[in-house]
Amino acid sequence: MSINRARIRDKVIQMVLAIDTTPKMKTPKHIEEKLTLYREIIANSKDAIAIFDTQGYYIEQNWAHRNLLGYTDEELRGKTPAIHIGGDFCAFFLQELEKQGSYCGEFICLTKSGEQLHIEFSSFAVRNDEGQTVCYFGIKRDITERKRIEASLRQSEVRNHALLGAIPDLMFCIAKDGTLIDCKANREDLVYAHPSQFLGKKVQEVLPERLSQQIMHYLEQALQTKTIQIFEYQLAIAGMERHYEARLVVSGEEEVVSIVRDITQRKQTELELRQAKEAAEAASDSKTEFLANMSHELRTPLNAILGLSQLLDQQIFGSLNAKQKEYVNYIHSSGQHLLSLINDILDLSKVEAGKEELMLMPISVRELCDSCLSLVREGAFTKGLQLTSQIDPQVDICVADERRVKQMLLNLLSNAIKFTVAGKVELIVRKTPGAITFTVADTGIGIAPENLRLLFQPFCQLDSDLKWQCEGSGLGLVLTRKLARLHGGDVTVRSTFGQGSEFTLFLPDSEGAIVSGAGVFPVVERSLHSPAQPRPQVTDSRHLNSHTRKVASDKMRVLIVEDDRRIASVLQNYLQAIGYHVKHLANGLDFLGEVQTFKPDLILLDLQLPEGPIGLNLLATLRQEPDLQNLPIVILTASESDRELCLAAGANDYFTKPIGIAQIESILMRYLKY
Repeated sequence: MSINRARIRDKVIQMVLAIDTTPKMKTPKHIEEKLTLYREIIANSKDAIAIFDTQGYYIEQNWAHRNLLGYTDEELRGKTPAIHIGGDFCAFFLQELEKQGSYCGEFICLTKSGEQLHIEFSSFAVRNDEGQTVCYFGIKRDITERKRIEASLRQSEVRNHALLGAIPDLMFCIAKDGTLIDCKANREDLVYAHPSQFLGKKVQEVLPERLSQQIMHYLEQALQTKTIQIFEYQLAIAGMERHYEARLVVSGEEEVVSIVRDITQRKQTELELRQAKEAAEAASDSKTEFLANMSHELRTPLNAILGLSQLLDQQIFGSLNAKQKEYVNYIHSSGQHLLSLINDILDLSKVEAGKEELMLMPISVRELCDSCLSLVREGAFTKGLQLTSQIDPQVDICVADERRVKQMLLNLLSNAIKFTVAGKVELIVRKTPGAITFTVADTGIGIAPENLRLLFQPFCQLDSDLKWQCEGSGLGLVLTRKLARLHGGDVTVRSTFGQGSEFTLFLPDSEGAIVSGAGVFPVVERSLHSPAQPRPQVTDSRHLNSHTRKVASDKMRVLIVEDDRRIASVLQNYLQAIGYHVKHLANGLDFLGEVQTFKPDLILLDLQLPEGPIGLNLLATLRQEPDLQNLPIVILTASESDRELCLAAGANDYFTKPIGIAQIESILMRYLKY
């Protein structure tokens, strides 16, 4: 008996050949019988196997070898492996076979079609009883894909190594018990100690007690929750207190990777920003206080100037000549201008300081517009301008601070009249989705495109022929936009140079709200029901209260079948709060049994359930029970398109998620009788 072994990728392939040892003459027939036995073995092997004679010529190949290289038996017969591995290498491995009796290695092989394959090769000599080589066996395995993966992994490793090297963060691998397994640092002076001093030790042995406890706490949290844990800490490095941010990422069942970033500079910047903010706020407060004090000091003499100039203009204490009357008018108009400037500065200061409080209330839009137009009509008439208005009939009430809205509209109207030489100024009010717009359009000088960005800059007046003819501080538009945004709206502008401008004030449409001393409360509760089937709306709180009291005594039952616990929780909590007995099922398992046990008066049934039958199947099952055919069932669905399907299946009604309180009340009023 002879035993031959070959090793491929740590797998030992053993071939056993039993030979009659009775002394007799060895003949070619005996050798042929031996080869026949080998042929039977290799014919059924999945590895590519070939037999060579002692000169290296192919004798036989199995089907796997044929499929691997693409050569037929006839094409290989009389050929050596040199046809696909090259003559030099073929001579080398045949020489090794002859000397060593076996050979294992890897080489690149060409198939018949010219494709290059990476081959793992193992071969050995088959000898007779006298130790003479009869033939050679070669076992080949295609490792092309393995080589490709290995190359890809090497490339990936190089890339990852480069990426890690480029990351300035420190990285530590920490075991579950706190042992520091590995460390990556671009510079040794960035770490608390040299890696040789802490690798293999526990964080409790290396770091201060408080920090090590903090790290272990977040390490346990990371392993338990499988989520990233982020925390900050301070640690003295080279005698300097530094700030760090650590992120613990689970990298296995028993360890985490800690990515540590030095945020000392960021903390310093944040501190400087906070200090700068506090200084700016203090300066702003000082400015506001100064302006408030100065406004009082300025208003006191202004009151006298304006009042006395008006008295003089009335000529109560004697007649004025034309020049005196002209001077008195100059004094009064200058005083008004100064007062307007003071008011604008104070208002802007309050808004910027966040101290402006809006007094929201319902305002009649028509009355508001008429009031503003009446105040600017004289100025428009004096310049020969046409002043008109268009108010959308759908616009009746807006909720805003009346004084501030009037101030904004007057600013826009006054500017339009100021910069319009001829033509008209128009106030247009429209209702748009979610907003009411007030547009002031004029046929004035317009604004050049490059100047549009300067419009809302404080104390900025655009260059024009009218600049020196018109009074103004450059604060009106700035204040108007800030007040609009304080309302939750905005001011936009469209303009064509030489043709005119349109300034539009957007205010949120709060038609469905009233304002009381406690804030804003809805007065109209819009139903979210499908328009296909109008349902009663619940808009009267007294009715809701009486409903609650009635239910509390009857304890009617509602079964909720809903897999989303958030939706179910909302429904369950609300229904229980108003006195219903509620049960929740997260799936349709044993649905019928639960219904028969709980005996609900109403079922809220989700259309799609993760476990068990879907909603429609549960509905069909329920409707087959004679005593449950009239039980109200409302389907909860995520799509309006399911309506007909739900109703056809026997549902009493359906609602599209998310479902609101008004919808819940509508269901209760419609299907639960009390």
